[in-house]
Amino acid sequence: MDESIVNQTFMPLNNTEIKEYVQLLEAIPITILDATRRIVSEAEKRLNTKLNPMLYIMLSDHLNFAIERAMTGINITNRAFWEMKNYYPEEFDLGLFALQVIEQQMNIVLPEEEAANIAFHLINAQTAEGIKKRWFELRQFNFKYDNYFKT
Repeated sequence: MDESIVNQTFMPLNNTEIKEYVQLLEAIPITILDATRRIVSEAEKRLNTKLNPMLYIMLSDHLNFAIERAMTGINITNRAFWEMKNYYPEEFDLGLFALQVIEQQMNIVLPEEEAANIAFHLINAQTAEGIKKRWFELRQFNFKYDNYFKT
């Protein structure tokens, strides 16, 4: 079958957990699912790693509630904002990209603190190999930084 013309896939739902995920996804507007797809695709390109597929569900759910909070005027403070912005700049920049996608697709402006929340999801979704690579890069940077100031 030509997969390019397939627009729906059906699978048996004997597992309760799978049924719960399907119910969760059915409650999320398609615009949020589409935004999540764009965000994850861009994140995999920029981070040069495959992200855990569960990110689609987790990030869609998070964005859905973040948008609901924004629409009702509820703002939640992110106590890890500074750390996320400074220790995970690539993921934080992707969080800012996500805020732009939400604004463009849904005309909803989320607070900058949401970029840190989105970055947190991206960090958690990285594979062990991707995390090791990032850790190694950070260690190299710290080594160069330390040596620069020793001389």
